[in-house]
Amino acid sequence: MSGTGRRLGTAALTIAIALGAITVGAVQATAATKKKPVVLTIGVKQDIDSLNPYSGVSVAAYEAWTLEYDTLLNLSADGLKAVPELSTNVPKVASDGLTWTYHLRHDVKWSDGTPFTADDVVYTLSRMKKEEWSNFVTFVSGFKSITAPDKYTVVVKTEKPDPRMPYIPAYILQKKQWSQVSTKDVGTFSNSNMIGTGPFRLQTFKKGQYTKFKANPDYFGGAPHIDGITLQLYTNDETMVQDLQNGVIDAASDIKASLFPRVKADSKLTAVAADDGSFSMLTLNTESDGKAKVGNGNAALQDPRVRIAIAHAIDKQTLVDKVLNGYGVVGQSMNVALAPRWDLDPVKDPYKFDIKEANKILDNAGYLDTNHDGVREMPGGGKPINLRYDIRSGSSIEAPDAQYISGWLKQIGIKTTVKTVSEDQLTPIENAGTFDMATWGWTPFTDPDAQLSYLTCGQVPKAPDDGSYNDAFYCNKKYDELYTQQRSQLDETKRIAEVQEMQQIFYNDVPYVVMFRAQNLQAYNHDRFTGFTPVPKPDGPVMIANDFLNYTDVKQAGTGGGSSSSGVVIIIILVIVALGVIVGIVLAMNRRRTADLRE
Repeated sequence: MSGTGRRLGTAALTIAIALGAITVGAVQATAATKKKPVVLTIGVKQDIDSLNPYSGVSVAAYEAWTLEYDTLLNLSADGLKAVPELSTNVPKVASDGLTWTYHLRHDVKWSDGTPFTADDVVYTLSRMKKEEWSNFVTFVSGFKSITAPDKYTVVVKTEKPDPRMPYIPAYILQKKQWSQVSTKDVGTFSNSNMIGTGPFRLQTFKKGQYTKFKANPDYFGGAPHIDGITLQLYTNDETMVQDLQNGVIDAASDIKASLFPRVKADSKLTAVAADDGSFSMLTLNTESDGKAKVGNGNAALQDPRVRIAIAHAIDKQTLVDKVLNGYGVVGQSMNVALAPRWDLDPVKDPYKFDIKEANKILDNAGYLDTNHDGVREMPGGGKPINLRYDIRSGSSIEAPDAQYISGWLKQIGIKTTVKTVSEDQLTPIENAGTFDMATWGWTPFTDPDAQLSYLTCGQVPKAPDDGSYNDAFYCNKKYDELYTQQRSQLDETKRIAEVQEMQQIFYNDVPYVVMFRAQNLQAYNHDRFTGFTPVPKPDGPVMIANDFLNYTDVKQAGTGGGSSSSGVVIIIILVIVALGVIVGIVLAMNRRRTADLRE
């Protein structure tokens, strides 16, 4: 036997073992890759102010609740029509015009494994009504009774015919968990251990940093296509866009307008300029330290003539052009619903940008600059008008807004002192009425009732920490009468007329100067994820959409950045082919050597 044959055999065996080891390693790598969770990471600019549906107010908080909880009915992306969720049916009103019967799913479980039943629904809606939860009381305050005739049936009877039914946008909470939270403690309850029925479950909440959710594999609507969602908070707009372009994050919402052209030009990104119905306003503290008896607002703003002069002094089109880079439209009155049929546009007798007219109004009202220092005083030679003006640190538009607005107000003899605060700080400041002007925004629900309710007299804060929503301390009895009237108006044409009359009253009184409706600028990496659905179609946001869930169809893209498993599979195939070639060569050489020996 030749030594050469043994060396060839040994070498082949060594190579085979090595390649075999590589193959095993590759297979292990493949397995590891397959197990790696597919997590959609979204860059956001707004933090979750609270996980507690009683006390949170931010859109980010609503996003968290929508991921974790369900409602009886949901709304379709196509047409915003009521569709089943926890309820299997979209009920029709009974012959009495007041009774609605919901039949619940039998296959729903809470994230702690306990079954969901009608008791949870009755408990949630009853508690929201009894304790007047600010976020939901408008939806349930007209309920006369909420009962459960059996384990999977809920009957709601309203006091009057209600045009908003059968959709009730209230998250259903677990009775077992929330019955342990007293009325006294409900406002401060952290809800860090959220127990829900929704498609995702809270995993980690790091306030000021990120929030992670993992998919609920047992979700009754079908397990999500992705393993999780991370909301990554950014305080710097440039950094968020850089991270999006560099692949650190997969998507981003609330992109600064000046950076959006760069995002649109990136071939791996899909850019979305969405209309979510939101509007931005300058809030004027109209009654604080006056009739409201709460706060210390500047007395000048209790005079509607001063507020009208301010409205004339703000050039909204310049704000749209210069601050939004054109990604928005000039605001009219308060926008109250997502569907445009509710809009009052245009308003009657608009307050056009006119500095001369604004000065004339203030002159005629007796607000004069008697000492010629450029600042008007209260009538009769009172204090100079110096308005505290609060803006949010997390917003990319409020600082430039404030520069323009302060400059225009200076031209009419009103001084401003701008203060930048966090969103968490501004909420209690507004509730306590310790401000004169502030900028913020609202994103309305599908039905106008909730947005209209926030500016009723009953929502004026009665104590600095009572959680009421009327940040302008605005009260108008005619507005309130129409609000009550539209709540039981079943003829939608008549209801729209009543709602638009309310919007005109609100516009005339100027508790808000609605500056604009900005588009929500978003983008996602389509090389990594697909299946984003605008809600509503076709122009709604594809993520972070207040109370709509956008992620039902989101899944990992087939190629490009979503997974490296395909590459590993190719390596395995090449290794197997190489093994076959080597073994073939060795066998051929052995046969040749055997033949040589025979010869």
